[in-house]
Amino acid sequence: PFTEVFTTPGSSSWISTVTGNVLVECWGGGGGGAGGSLGDAVGGQGGGGGEYVASVQAVVATTSYDTFVGAGGAGGAAATNGVTGSDSYFIDNGTVKAVGGLRGRVNQAGGTGGTDGVGTTTFNGGNGANGLDVSDEFKAGGGGGGAGSTAVGENASGANGGAGGSGNPSTGEGGAGGVDAEGTAGAVRGGGGGGGSALVVERAGGAGADGMVRITYPAP
Repeated sequence: PFTEVFTTPGSSSWISTVTGNVLVECWGGGGGGAGGSLGDAVGGQGGGGGEYVASVQAVVATTSYDTFVGAGGAGGAAATNGVTGSDSYFIDNGTVKAVGGLRGRVNQAGGTGGTDGVGTTTFNGGNGANGLDVSDEFKAGGGGGGAGSTAVGENASGANGGAGGSGNPSTGEGGAGGVDAEGTAGAVRGGGGGGGSALVVERAGGAGADGMVRITYPAP
């Protein structure tokens, strides 16, 4: 089989060279982590990991099909919410779609991993963790792991980012929450960003990782 991969956020066109079935796989972008907040006396919350969705689609040779790669959400500045990761899709968001991870929000729960996409096979992204208070030195919550092609992304735990779901590619770890530091960015594909700490200085959250679209033809 032949494979084409789209990793640059935004719209692209794929012109099919075959008539028949292709396997379409989408990964949503990871949510950005929140910045730490001294006023709320809590570290920033981690962003959620992006979802994975796969579906077999019928295509016609020489026809152009739209693809869209969801960008990872930006990390929040000090005491500011992160940005939710964007969805990735093939043709449109009602054909094959993977949902991006939700943003980390200041003094709220960590961002939820992407879920409820459109397709035959779906694996959810992992949830970001809550920021921690004075008892844990205002450490920030880690980002949720991006879903893989064979398993869900893992939830973050404390300042530790969640592992990316298994499969190919085998990345997507959530970023670590800051420990008197800014949050770490999530890893491609779709890892959520870690929150920023609030020990002495309010630190920014880490960015979520971009999603991806992959087309394999003919479908395995």
